[in-house]
Amino acid sequence: MIVSFGEFASAIGKSEPWLRKFLNEHPDFPVVSKGKNGVSYEIDMEKGAAYLGNLKEAEQEAARRRQEQIQEQALDLFGGDRAVGDERAELSAQERKQLLEEELVAMRIAKERGDLIRKDSVEEAIASALVKNSERTKSFSARLARRHDVPRHLVTAIDEMMEADLHAFAEELKRAVQNGNDTGENNSNTAV
Repeated sequence: MIVSFGEFASAIGKSEPWLRKFLNEHPDFPVVSKGKNGVSYEIDMEKGAAYLGNLKEAEQEAARRRQEQIQEQALDLFGGDRAVGDERAELSAQERKQLLEEELVAMRIAKERGDLIRKDSVEEAIASALVKNSERTKSFSARLARRHDVPRHLVTAIDEMMEADLHAFAEELKRAVQNGNDTGENNSNTAV
C-alpha cells in the first residue's frame, strides 16, 4: 500500500521532521517517489515497515555483540565471579558499559596503588604457612615431651589427636574449595 510522507510518519509513531532526518541518513530507504515543491513523498508502507524492522533487528544484534564483548572483557579482567550478573540485568547496555568502564578504571588505580595482589602469590603464601603449621603441629608432642618429661603414652595420644585435627582441617579446606567452585568462583589472577 502506497502512503504519503505524513501518513507513514503517523503510522510508525514518529514526527515528520524525524522521518525527514531519517530519510536523509538512510538514502537506501525504499521510497516510491521523493516529494518536491508541495508534492508529498510516496512510500510503500510494507517495504518501509520491513526496512525499519530490519534496521531495528540489526541495531539489536550490534548491541548484543557489544554486550558480549563487554562481558568477555569483564570475564578476562575480573574472572567469572565478577562478570555482569543478574543485578545489572535491568540496566541498559550503555549503563552496563559505563559501569564496566568505571570498574576498569578503579581496578587500574587499585593496581597502581598496590591495593591488589596476585592471587597466585596469596595462594603460595597460604600454602607455605599451612605446611609450616602442619610441621609444627606434628612435632608438638615431641617438643612438649623434651621440655616437660611427658610419658610416651601421652605423647602418642597427643599425636593421634593432632593428626585427627589436621585431617579434619584438610577436609574443611576441601569442602570450602569445592563450595567456592560450585558457586561459580574461578581461578582469576587477582585478589583484593
